Amino acid sequence: MEQPISISETEPAVSHSTVRRVVAASTAGTALEWYDYFAYGTASALVFNRLFFPSLSPLAGTLVSFLAFASGFLMRPLGAVVFGHMGDRYGRKFTLLVTVTGMGIATGLIGLLPTYEAIGTLAPIFLVSLRLLQGLSVGGEWGGAATICLEHAPPGYAARYTMFVQMGGPMGTLLSTGMYALLNLLPGDDFISWGWRIPFLASFVFVFIGMYMRLRIEESPVFQEALERENVAKAPLIATLRTSWRQVVAGVFVVQSGFYVVTTFVLSYGTTVLGLPRPLILTATLLGTVVEIGVICIYGILADRYGAVRVFIVSTALNIVVAFPVFLLVDTKVPVLVTLGVVLGIAIVASPFGVLGVVLGKWFAVETRYTGLSVSYQVGSIASGFLPSICIGVLDVAGGRSWGVSALLVLIAIIALVGCLAGQATLKRTSASSIVSSL
Repeated sequence: MEQPISISETEPAVSHSTVRRVVAASTAGTALEWYDYFAYGTASALVFNRLFFPSLSPLAGTLVSFLAFASGFLMRPLGAVVFGHMGDRYGRKFTLLVTVTGMGIATGLIGLLPTYEAIGTLAPIFLVSLRLLQGLSVGGEWGGAATICLEHAPPGYAARYTMFVQMGGPMGTLLSTGMYALLNLLPGDDFISWGWRIPFLASFVFVFIGMYMRLRIEESPVFQEALERENVAKAPLIATLRTSWRQVVAGVFVVQSGFYVVTTFVLSYGTTVLGLPRPLILTATLLGTVVEIGVICIYGILADRYGAVRVFIVSTALNIVVAFPVFLLVDTKVPVLVTLGVVLGIAIVASPFGVLGVVLGKWFAVETRYTGLSVSYQVGSIASGFLPSICIGVLDVAGGRSWGVSALLVLIAIIALVGCLAGQATLKRTSASSIVSSL
């Protein structure tokens, strides 16, 4: 195989308007993907236990709902392999069109599902099946969006371009949580009977917007050149594991994040365990998400100036600092302090992801970048999917006190730091380091 082309050796041979379209389409598509995912996570915490698992106790029903939420994460590695193969063989653009379509349709269909009361055990079966389809689609989304933005980025602007992809997460959260916050104004019976369906049905509209934007973008210039030179991997997964397996393993550790602890679990913990008003937690989540977007912007700018790895290490270390204060503030039950705790948790715990695309992108060559990014990210995300369920178990072991969950956040941050340092060390062992080191 010929030596791959670096995305940083030359300025992309495309106009700035084209690059902006790529970034906008990638961000919008990723926002849609995460909107769909967060809509499911929020519904899991608020209504799915009552509508699809009514025979269980409230706590047990919530636990099973979170397990159904986690089931989608089990499909994400398969999606990473399938769509990584497509992206590295046939193109980033085509593959991203497939992922956004699959995700949007699966989410929209959830809004049409009959409940347990209507069709019995078929209801949770259909729910989990659509959740698995969600997971399959999202498995190829982030890696592709990060790759195509990274490969269009001019030298010295890699972090500022890829950070917009990471903003898709908080934007999706903002849209989903904001919609639920508005629907929460409905009378309780209306919300339970039909209101919860609206965020899912809206996905049918959003998917057409995402498809339109992605149809207007151009293929990655370095991938297009590699394709013309017949310099693409015939079996991207095999090529990735043969040349970059150390980077994949390190990437699995790097992507560990307590994001679902400070979003999905906190929503359930605040309303179910502490008895806090649901609007308070939803509003705090919205505020935290807005602040997170600002922090991601700052991290992206700093990463281009001082290096993505340095910014990732410092920002992840901050997670350790805030892990205990976040839950101490929430436990006060004082609205202002609860809001401060949730905002602090979301803004600090989730923000290191703002530079993750550049950190991982440095570790893989053009031929296997889509697969390498997707597989490492999605395999690592399996544990994240089970975090809300794990937190319930940790909370029980700790006698209902939140210190156990805070300790879990510290552990997660340490794992990510170890993964980052290990991944950087692997660059010294591979010839690809000389090709991508200037990212």
